Amino acid sequence: MSRKAEIVLKISLVMLALLGLFYFLVRPHLGRDKGDGDDLTVSDTSVSISESSKDNSKTSVSTETPSVEPGPEPSVSADPEPDPGVTQDGDTNYKDWIDTEEFRLMGNYDVVFLGDSIFADNDGPESVPSYFGYYTGARVYNMSKGGMCAVIETAGWLSCPEATEAFIGLTPVEDFETEIIDREIKRYAADDHTDRGLVVVLDCCINDYTMASPLTGGGDSNFKGSVINTINRLREGYPWVRIVYMIPHYYSEFDGGTELNALNRIQTDYFDMIYQCQAEIGFNIADIRSKCGIDATNESLYLKDGLHPNSDGCKIIGKTLADEVTRLLGLR
Repeated sequence: MSRKAEIVLKISLVMLALLGLFYFLVRPHLGRDKGDGDDLTVSDTSVSISESSKDNSKTSVSTETPSVEPGPEPSVSADPEPDPGVTQDGDTNYKDWIDTEEFRLMGNYDVVFLGDSIFADNDGPESVPSYFGYYTGARVYNMSKGGMCAVIETAGWLSCPEATEAFIGLTPVEDFETEIIDREIKRYAADDHTDRGLVVVLDCCINDYTMASPLTGGGDSNFKGSVINTINRLREGYPWVRIVYMIPHYYSEFDGGTELNALNRIQTDYFDMIYQCQAEIGFNIADIRSKCGIDATNESLYLKDGLHPNSDGCKIIGKTLADEVTRLLGLR
């Protein structure tokens, strides 16, 4: 090899050596003042090289699974409307008790309650008619008034025969303390009753006992005549109606109904007369007194004054009445 060729070869080797040294020592530091280094992605794993301190003297390498954007938060609906089977005072336990298919057999029935304060008290979601509706699925109308009697002349206010005429004519009474029955008559008149059955539940006998209605006698001015005439008028006004007369629950007032009234009668005399009327004209009787379980040992739990049911008493009576009516109508 000539001298000149050796010099060229040596220069080339030196240049290659310098280029290699430059590549391994200088190039990695180029661009370090611009921020993070290159990101390399292999399969689903990312490798990042980043500054870990202000003096740029150290680097860290982290390996992590790529993050996934979270989905939208599930929407939270507004508070639902109050369930008709749950009272507003926080008492929700009974909904589980009544929400069964066992008794919800009257969804195509209208049930009208004609009676006294046993039905009229607790007017609203905690009344006997409302609980009956919860149990049976029936559409209920509470055409009742405190102090109602079966006999027109016994008290100086609305009687059962007069309430019956108002219901048949769908004419509000607009008299002393008749707001409940007037409201329900208007509601009944506004509703569609096509292809729906009709049941009327009667409850008039306690006030006839305490106010001493005559059991028998001439004309309509006695308990027997009033009961029979009321039922016959309902059948004339609504030929498809089913009648249920309720024997009310135990109570402790008036010595549990054994105190003699002004005519020397006791409560069971009026109960017995209802059964006599049934034997003559035929209708259903729901004996709540012997079946609801309210008695002298537990009345303080279910009666607020020794006579009128409290909310829990209305539940018991409503449930028992639902049981009896669905059985009497042959629905179960």
